[in-house]
Amino acid sequence: MTSILERLDDLIRGSLHRFVDRALENNSLALFDQDVRDMERAIGHVQEAATDMYAAARANERRLARHQDDVEQLERRVERLASEGADPMSERVMVAEAELDAKRGLVAETQAQIERQQGQYETLKKQTAELELRSEVLEDSRPRMESLLVLARAYRSVERVEMTLQGLRGLGGDTEVAMVADSIYERFDEAQARQDMISQAKDLEMLAELEQAEVDDQLAQRRQRLGMEPEGVAPEPPAVAPAPDDEPTMPEPFEPPSPE
Repeated sequence: MTSILERLDDLIRGSLHRFVDRALENNSLALFDQDVRDMERAIGHVQEAATDMYAAARANERRLARHQDDVEQLERRVERLASEGADPMSERVMVAEAELDAKRGLVAETQAQIERQQGQYETLKKQTAELELRSEVLEDSRPRMESLLVLARAYRSVERVEMTLQGLRGLGGDTEVAMVADSIYERFDEAQARQDMISQAKDLEMLAELEQAEVDDQLAQRRQRLGMEPEGVAPEPPAVAPAPDDEPTMPEPFEPPSPE
């Protein structure tokens, strides 16, 4: 179990660059693909855990409602005994008060469990969002990664160079291998910034807002690539040039009325 949790934390918190570095150092795209598959499996595990935690919290909420009803009934019972003048030291009063204290304890315990489960559920939802982001970035980067491996092999055959993403970027922007490495590096940096925003979200409502903003940003970028106008902005009508034969109309001169 510990190894699974360590691997999950590694997939979420580890640098994205190392997925590229491992493939470059071993000259193997298969290792990169394996990391992507591991990420997808981790997403499934976390989603399943989040579903189980949500179900447990809902079950505890129903249990809490029953405990609260029992507390109200026992409180009315104790109040009725007191109004009837029952001896506070009598067995029936002491039994009723003991049952009331026990139920109140169950209410407090169940409320604490619900709070813990809700916190764990929110953590799992954040982890799911982070893993989905990282998985998407790795999958999108695969074509560049494949090109980078081919270029790196050719470059390594003529010059000794450190086979890491940072090392290939250091070759300079005038080489194709450096440009591809730069494009992957910049994509990973953008993804890391987005992941930081997800991890810093205070609650699920803020997380949902961030996810919606991400969707809107992706749609805007897609429209821009397709040459479409942003949503809600009507294109300006083309200017109509005046016909060449049209002459400007001059106002008629003012003539004062003739005296009679």
